[in-house]
Amino acid sequence: GWAHLAAKTAARPEAGAGLTLEAMIAGGEGTTTEFKATLRVNLHTRQPDPRIEMSCLKTIAGFLNSSGGTLVIGVTDDGTPVGLPEADQFPNEDKMNLHLVNLVAARIGATYMMYVHPRFEDYDGQRVMAVECWPAKSPVFVKDGTTERYFIRAGASTAELPAGPDPGLLVQQGEKAIGRFRVAPAPGNQQPGDFSLGGLLGIAPEDIPRVLRAGRPAP
Repeated sequence: GWAHLAAKTAARPEAGAGLTLEAMIAGGEGTTTEFKATLRVNLHTRQPDPRIEMSCLKTIAGFLNSSGGTLVIGVTDDGTPVGLPEADQFPNEDKMNLHLVNLVAARIGATYMMYVHPRFEDYDGQRVMAVECWPAKSPVFVKDGTTERYFIRAGASTAELPAGPDPGLLVQQGEKAIGRFRVAPAPGNQQPGDFSLGGLLGIAPEDIPRVLRAGRPAP
């Protein structure tokens, strides 16, 4: 069945494995843990806000493109619970879970749900949603209008790699490593192993998603 397929094709993240939710929250945000107060509601305006949804999707994609991790929805940055699902204006937990699944399917891709495992747990007298993310087998992009954006984890935050080459990209001899993925040289490079900044600047910004998708997982 589906669970058997997921177990064969996805690997659990090693970092944080075995930690209880209480221990995870007590440890604070880090490379494999991030907190969000809500999935969709802006707590300042008390209205659903697409920017809040995008913030959650960025974190999920960052975990999928890195070593995995857990997004805890329903707690503030200092670990204080806000009270789900009411604070997020959902009538029940099932509706909130369905909203997350639909978001991931529409903006990241339904095939990546095998790496995304949401659940509700009790914490400090309230309910929170823990979204466990496993490392994906291929690069993950988030649709933002007509743009596809690529995120990785960088310490305790999520970083977006630029739409075009940038000197901040990690450049290695022979191959270019982006997140956990290595990609083959883009057409037009002088030699297969040429990954100087001059070679990188030959990659058109619109070709970055295509070049990433042609990559293979780093060993």
